[in-house]
Amino acid sequence: MSAVALLDHAIDAAPSGTVRPGSGPGHLPVVRVDGEFDAAITGQFRDAIAKAIAAAAVSERSIVVVDLTGTRFLGIGAAVALIAAREPAAAAAVELRLTAGRYEVEHVLRITGARALFRPYSTVYEAVRS
Repeated sequence: MSAVALLDHAIDAAPSGTVRPGSGPGHLPVVRVDGEFDAAITGQFRDAIAKAIAAAAVSERSIVVVDLTGTRFLGIGAAVALIAAREPAAAAAVELRLTAGRYEVEHVLRITGARALFRPYSTVYEAVRS
């Protein structure tokens, strides 16, 4: 089963530095894709990323995190959708940050050229705190 979720995350002030859902100042939109990121959910991803970019464009930190740490499979079309998301993000002065890690996902990011377009982050926490 695959799922695309648009979340609003904040950094907890606790020393553990956990990321927790929430809303308000200092929070960042996170688009999380779990399961298989293929043609079946690419439309859902495009909708979620458009909403996230719009939200980030009016926030104090113009950043959207795309979280692929729960993604087991990344199709070529999905990698192309990630690349295409950079254009509306740039037009809105929003930085896209990508988390991944699974070999299968990283491999597709590399062979499509998408990996070179995004600074690598291993966790949402790391992407939010940088």
